[in-house]
Amino acid sequence: MEKCQPFACHRFHPLINLLKMMPVSNSGTEMFKVGVSRPEVVSILEQELDTAILNEMHPWLWLVAKKSSQHVDSLHEHVFKNRTITIAENPALHLVWMYDRVYLKPIPCELLNYRFWINFLIPQVGQLSYTTQSGQLTQSSQQNSQADYEIDSLSSTCQIALGFLRTYSLLIQHESDFVIAQSSNLIPKSITYPEFEDFISAFRFIGDEVVSKRYMYGQFRLTRLNWAVRLCRPASATNKTIFPWYYHEMRWQTADYLRDYGAVAVFIFAVLSLILSSLQVMIAVQALPTRSSFLRFSWVFSIITMIFCASLVFATILGIIVLLLVQTQFAARMKYKKGF
Repeated sequence: MEKCQPFACHRFHPLINLLKMMPVSNSGTEMFKVGVSRPEVVSILEQELDTAILNEMHPWLWLVAKKSSQHVDSLHEHVFKNRTITIAENPALHLVWMYDRVYLKPIPCELLNYRFWINFLIPQVGQLSYTTQSGQLTQSSQQNSQADYEIDSLSSTCQIALGFLRTYSLLIQHESDFVIAQSSNLIPKSITYPEFEDFISAFRFIGDEVVSKRYMYGQFRLTRLNWAVRLCRPASATNKTIFPWYYHEMRWQTADYLRDYGAVAVFIFAVLSLILSSLQVMIAVQALPTRSSFLRFSWVFSIITMIFCASLVFATILGIIVLLLVQTQFAARMKYKKGF
């Protein structure tokens, strides 16, 4: 059975204790005072971070995304690609991008609190005690916090939290990323870059075996997730609608649909109009008793027009099929190359 340190890195313990560094981390300690039970906290945190649809579609996600947890653009790269950083409290939208925007969920303050991890997330090795005056961990608590844990003993909520914070270790790799994150309200403004880097760097050493299924992947494209939902029809999505069309609906007005699908409708209408007009010309020429050179030219031109329209439609369909095959081949090659 594989074992790991609390967070797969020996540096994790001394760096994550932000109680002395950040006033905001005190929010996590309030739970100790009001006597909130571990199951209640775990349930709330799971609602805050769980990605049920992506976990359910995990066996097929390699078809719509690169099978790599490192496939995450840092924040300055998103800015370089002209993507607007948009806050999304829905965990299902974390690290999902669409055209000119990327959705990111801010880090919950509790996940920056060392005692919160000890009390509510990592396996309970023994009874942990805390000093009440200075807020520091006792020696016995520190020894328990650095014990080895069976990977299978990590709760699903702990695995989700580990995977979530690992994405931030990839999103924020430079001080410029840190500045962007604070200006976008993704992390508390009371923490400095050296402190945050000391904390988050430990998560870069975490392997896929200790995170939830969703975080075995990096960022997703929303348009592809929409197609994945239509084809896979996960139960988590079908509970909301009989036939799910979207992973997440992004159109709220009729004008949005007209903008996105209007060009396709105009193209289909134009092709059908050309074909019907050509057929009318051909029928009219055939009905005439005599045929001049102009009529013969009209008949031939109508045939050429129909062939052109048919070729255009065929080329469009063939191009889509080829593109899908190339993307599927690339996805399959990446999947089997990594041994998944």
